[in-house]
Amino acid sequence: MERQKLPISLVMIVKNEEKYLAGCLDSVADFVAEMIVLDTGSTDSTKEIAQNKGAKVFDYVWKDDFADARNAALDYASYPWILQLDADEEIFREDISWFYESYPWHPNEGYWMYIYNYRENSPSMEAHPLIRFFRRHPESRYKYAVHENLMLRGNKAAVSGARIFHKGYASEALDKEKGERNLTLIKKRLKEEPDNPLSHFYFAQHYASLKDFIKAAAPARKSLKMGLGMPIKIMAIRICLIAALLENRPDKFADILEEAPDADIFPDRLLYEYFLIKNTQPELARQTLEVYLAKIEKDIASGHFGKVERSTPQNYVQGLSEFANLKETEGDFETALSLIETALKYSGQNFDLLASKAKLLLLTGNTSEAKSTTSELIKEVEAMPNQPSELLNKYKGFEKKLADKFS
Repeated sequence: MERQKLPISLVMIVKNEEKYLAGCLDSVADFVAEMIVLDTGSTDSTKEIAQNKGAKVFDYVWKDDFADARNAALDYASYPWILQLDADEEIFREDISWFYESYPWHPNEGYWMYIYNYRENSPSMEAHPLIRFFRRHPESRYKYAVHENLMLRGNKAAVSGARIFHKGYASEALDKEKGERNLTLIKKRLKEEPDNPLSHFYFAQHYASLKDFIKAAAPARKSLKMGLGMPIKIMAIRICLIAALLENRPDKFADILEEAPDADIFPDRLLYEYFLIKNTQPELARQTLEVYLAKIEKDIASGHFGKVERSTPQNYVQGLSEFANLKETEGDFETALSLIETALKYSGQNFDLLASKAKLLLLTGNTSEAKSTTSELIKEVEAMPNQPSELLNKYKGFEKKLADKFS
């Protein structure tokens, strides 16, 4: 029997989103009462797709202000609860039941929803929480031109049981034009609100997204000193810890670590500690790494793994790879191989891990499987678009070394 739709308005702002929009709307059409799409100047088929899917489409003149656009979209909503999605996001199909089971969603004014970022060629996803489901009220409005924040009335929010799947994360990270636009707006916000810790954090986050952690560290540290709240505080701590590692500054590392939650809440701190001491205190470093991996296994079992305030898949892969290297050095090739195979489950297309797997297969006497893994590695490298010749030569050389051992 078809369920009755819930008193929810889906509210979106879009521009040139023909690639993703249909999937987004399809993911909510069966349970929301209306779909509001505010178009900020599309030149493709975005508006037609939205209309064909049953959405109410409105035009908006872009003003270089995301909060203004989101608030304009809110003004078109007519139902008491708001679900805010971007066009490249979808509700996990199996989580729709949460909206029905928790209805009427009292006494909270809003709900944090974990957003899982899909990365191409990776089977694992990082997740971060944002308030995306909230009660419609004149006092619940967005603020700030970029990295807009919902200023929730009453500030009473809980964690929802519904998750969001974000498909466009990889392409966004590579969008240079969008990055430059955002930096301009971030600088404007910093000038207008220099006493707001979020202004400094988003400045840091911009450079961290470009892998310039050294440049990101100063504004991240400032945001922490100004009282940045959880869970964003953890993201600032990560930036500072990575910068301290890159600068080889144990003093800075220790200062930041004092502000970090303990390892039961933030297990990734143990991996950062491992890298800090691996060359100076190898035995302690090894113990730290083992504790880290054990805590991540607990996170995986409990469903917490991948949430950015606790742990990230990339860090787990690094930890597994480091421990595999230790086991290989000790001659425990079987355990090293098992660790690398686990790492591959969470890393997707990782050529170095495949090379390690082939080498360990050979060391454990699995010659035929080592050959097939090496062939798979070369095929994947050759299939990459715009393949750098030095990368192909690197793995061709690796293939030759193993071939000499095969014979």
